[in-house]
Amino acid sequence: MMGIIVTNEKYWLPVRRAVADYGFSVSPEDCYLALRGFRTVGVRMRQQMANALRVAQWLQSRPK
Repeated sequence: MMGIIVTNEKYWLPVRRAVADYGFSVSPEDCYLALRGFRTVGVRMRQQMANALRVAQWLQSRPK
């Protein structure tokens, strides 16, 4: 998982210190893999939505 940290001025310094202490960083390979995944995220989300809808409809048809 990759993400970002968004903060305001009040919390910037503690966050910056934590990043320095823990060494949060990603490799070029990690960045490449994340970017590669973004190319297909739309297709994957549409398919997951369709699958979830089918499961929900099936569950709704069950008597229990």
